[in-house]
Amino acid sequence: MAKVMIADDHAMLRQGLRTMLEQANHQVSADALSGEEACLLVEKNHPDLLILDLDMPGIGGLETLKRILHRKPQMRVLIFSMHDDCIYATRAIQAGARGYVTKTEPPEVVLEA
Repeated sequence: MAKVMIADDHAMLRQGLRTMLEQANHQVSADALSGEEACLLVEKNHPDLLILDLDMPGIGGLETLKRILHRKPQMRVLIFSMHDDCIYATRAIQAGARGYVTKTEPPEVVLEA
């Protein structure tokens, strides 16, 4: 069972991801609605995996990713974004994300990632 944290500014999406992950026997340790909150909660909750949106208020997802990996280089981060242009995925992977999944993918893809 993985300890997962979700960072996305849309409450409905966070709740849907939480439900899906918990039904797959993962523990959702926290959720954040901004990049700043994600950085603080990663330090506090020590998740195994962070599912991170790119577009959030305040600092964006890529900057959030960089800040988290600067403090926790082994942190596993999966980008979960509405952007399906490969340039976004390339930038995220280059910044240290372990994977990139678009929000249009079926739930099974997120669980496999």
